[in-house]
Amino acid sequence: MMKNIKFLFYLAALFTSAVVADGEEKVVVLTDSTLHDFVAKHEHVLVKFYADWCMHCKSLAPEYEKAADLLKAEGSSIILAKVNNEDAKDLLTEFMIEGFPTLKFFKNGNAIEYTGNRQAEGIIDWCKEIILPSVKPTSDIKAEIEADPTSIIFLAAGTDPESKLHKKFESEADKYRTQAKFFHSKEGDGKISVHHPGQDPFFFTGSEDEDLAGFFKVESLPLFSEIDQSNYMSFILSGKNLSWFCGSEEDYKKYKDAFTKAARVLRDTTIFVWVDSVKLSSIKEVFVIKTVPAVAYQTQDGRYIMEHAHYSFGSSESIVSFYKDVEADLIKKTIRSEEAPEQQEGKITTLVGTTLSSVVGGPKHVLLLIHAPHCDHCKTFMPIFEEFADYALDLHVCKFNGDANESPLDSVKWDSFPTVLFFKANSVEPVVFSGERTLEGLKEFVAQQGVEVSDVHTEL
Repeated sequence: MMKNIKFLFYLAALFTSAVVADGEEKVVVLTDSTLHDFVAKHEHVLVKFYADWCMHCKSLAPEYEKAADLLKAEGSSIILAKVNNEDAKDLLTEFMIEGFPTLKFFKNGNAIEYTGNRQAEGIIDWCKEIILPSVKPTSDIKAEIEADPTSIIFLAAGTDPESKLHKKFESEADKYRTQAKFFHSKEGDGKISVHHPGQDPFFFTGSEDEDLAGFFKVESLPLFSEIDQSNYMSFILSGKNLSWFCGSEEDYKKYKDAFTKAARVLRDTTIFVWVDSVKLSSIKEVFVIKTVPAVAYQTQDGRYIMEHAHYSFGSSESIVSFYKDVEADLIKKTIRSEEAPEQQEGKITTLVGTTLSSVVGGPKHVLLLIHAPHCDHCKTFMPIFEEFADYALDLHVCKFNGDANESPLDSVKWDSFPTVLFFKANSVEPVVFSGERTLEGLKEFVAQQGVEVSDVHTEL
């Protein structure tokens, strides 16, 4: 049966090919099932991801078609294609398309973000520039740095052009050519280095050519610069913890040197970014920061705040010491929390971020509902949960607004609303409720945990 299914998929892929729209349009139409095969067969492809309802897409369409016509007329290797969002659910996720139109250039199968303008001539000029070799020859890297002191520059010094390492250097350079510059010199010791503005060279020390992909992914990002809508995904996808310096432009300039030095020391685990607290005044609320400037260090384990009052932002050594203190468990996590209610009402206890750990893990079994005010399923389930509380005997029934509060306990997690968790007395390890959201479903669930439930409705 499985072989038949695979064969049907094979036939579907075989007979579903890329097509060129009729009429004046010379743009190749691609879908979820055809894009990868098409860009694998064609060296240079610019792909437009669009939606029929998008006005900006409609404005771009005639210029995009004009560019396609002109490129085809001159016999260029550059092909223009388009993908309708309705035919590309998987591609939108894979390439993290968050708005329309989004253009990506595929060079030898590698996706590069389009950064040109939206006029036909501009599209053509950008594409012709991007297909030129990403790696340029040089005999004087110092001169290249002096000529462009604000760019990140990678150098392959004396690497064998036919080696796997050098080939990988070239392919990775194609991916990041809009973020950095890449050079190769005939002279050298075969090492690859990156030169950040104003910094000493930093050398690639990996043992495999595949390690180079990770090196490029991180080192193509500035050591310490502003994060905004245009670049935030590159930082998020770095795979590192993020340290958000929250402050004004004046703060950033004042402490830039110290944070840049610290960023180099901590690069293996942490990426530093600056978010302008004047442009984004809500950042204090987002990171639960009392005053700026401050640093919000976000890890998988939680968020830690570096305050100017306790660490000198003008000293790279002091900045680095904060991260050592975090590692040594000397800094408490910062969590978002509502104010705890002065008085509890009814049989359900309302917990917030600062009170959750005082109940979960305590001497009594806990049934916890994690909900959100905007969740319609929560609104439907809440009366049932409240009714269940009237039947609970040896059980602490609680609710927790997961939209306005964060959990101080690593074991208390949720990815949807509503989520119901059961905790045995003196334990913080949850059992997740997956039954029917009914009164009987809840009774059966807690009974399975060995907790007695009354058969009689009890009044307050």
